Amino acid sequence: MVLGKVMLVSAQGEKKRLRRGSKVNVGDTIITNKRGQAQITMVDGTKISVRPASKFLIEEFVATGKPEEQKTYYNLISGGFRSVTGKIGKKNKASFRLTTPVATMGIRGTDFTGRYCNNDCPASAGKNGLFVDVIDGGVSMTNEGGTSNFDKNSNGYVSDPSQSPRVIPELPDNLLSPKAKKSKNGRKRNKNKYPSPEEETIQIGLFIDPANKKEILSNAMEAGIPPAQIMRGADSAGLNSKEFMPDLIKKGKEMGMDPSEFVTPILDSGMTPGNLISDMMNTNPRAASDILTAAIASGELNNEKLKQSALNAGVNADDVSSADTVGNLFALPPKVKELLKEENVDDNTSSDSSSQTPNSIRARELNPTTEANDTNDVASPS
Repeated sequence: MVLGKVMLVSAQGEKKRLRRGSKVNVGDTIITNKRGQAQITMVDGTKISVRPASKFLIEEFVATGKPEEQKTYYNLISGGFRSVTGKIGKKNKASFRLTTPVATMGIRGTDFTGRYCNNDCPASAGKNGLFVDVIDGGVSMTNEGGTSNFDKNSNGYVSDPSQSPRVIPELPDNLLSPKAKKSKNGRKRNKNKYPSPEEETIQIGLFIDPANKKEILSNAMEAGIPPAQIMRGADSAGLNSKEFMPDLIKKGKEMGMDPSEFVTPILDSGMTPGNLISDMMNTNPRAASDILTAAIASGELNNEKLKQSALNAGVNADDVSSADTVGNLFALPPKVKELLKEENVDDNTSSDSSSQTPNSIRARELNPTTEANDTNDVASPS
């Protein structure tokens, strides 16, 4: 995923604009401006999020040979990052190394984030140096002053290469991930609920570039981030994700996504069938129709709930009494009208294919499985 302006400088000094899907090779340096950020997915599944105003070098990457011969070496030249370890680091923790101006970092776990301050951090930081937050697993930090280990949910800090890294009780506000650890009421989040890299990327994008909300969420859709994570990222950034749902559905349709992918996040967000009918039908009838279609077909909603929602939304009771009329009212396709006429699938219905109803069959059709293609490239922005 790429947001804002992100440049890539090759080992040969060639410069180009980094875009979604671009290939990243060993020796490449990723450079983000103050409103840019990139999430790089390595071929072994490692995720590297390069924060705004940062320089990050892919120093060495060897994915072949024995586990002890494999390497994933990176260099944070300036700015911030988040790293989620992939297959290589999980097999052999010694294969991972991240160099910074003040310490070299190794892993004893899988997920951590950091920011190196050099007169370019918010005033809340109060000082220069490397700040680290261990989200999961553990991290080691080594320099001339010695080696220190940091466990899950701990914060580390080192001021310069000669000073030993040390634990600090908490990080300065907004240093690593603006609003990522705060709920809507302003209290700090439980670190066990730390956002995914994708959600965090959306949060930061919305924080640093609030004037382009729709563009950021649209880019997230194009990058393949699931709608549920986009909505959670937007909510955590202080937005009401429901307001953007019609835009996300429209974008999803343009990309060939099935509306069924929006059913669960909509219901999880608290948007009830009644909300769909009374709110979305007024702003985007086609989007509401698509979602209701998918929800009914996937079994997330049943006919009685749909009819009750129509009543609650002020639909005439005589119209609601006819399932076919309700179908026409929502401008749903013929397939859904058929589904509306069918009885709801009993919770205890056998999974035997011979007894499956069209609802259950359609639910499978709406959720096809896909397999990733193998690639020889080192990495690419997701």
